[in-house]
Amino acid sequence: MFRVGQKVVCISEWDNHSYRNCQVPMFGRVYTIRDLERDGIHLCEIQNRIVLTQDSSTGEIGFSEPSFWPKNFRPVVSRPTDISEFTKMLTDERLPDLVVLHKLLERVK
Repeated sequence: MFRVGQKVVCISEWDNHSYRNCQVPMFGRVYTIRDLERDGIHLCEIQNRIVLTQDSSTGEIGFSEPSFWPKNFRPVVSRPTDISEFTKMLTDERLPDLVVLHKLLERVK
């Protein structure tokens, strides 16, 4: 689903009690994925110190940097700006007819 280097946006508020003494992502901010783990992702913009952790699927205890659940992020979708529709409106051959119609309507008022 995600890949290293991909831009993602945080779509959740974080419970700071689960991440005591750690920086957590902010809702609506864009981040870059630095590393992927089985249960989480690490972000370039947030680097926390290594702490005692427990793997949520195996229960193994070890030392690592806390990661964040991927479900709390979505990929950033970049849409190139396309002004062709506006350009088309400006070059529409019906434009002179609309101007004439507008002037006629002005006279009726």
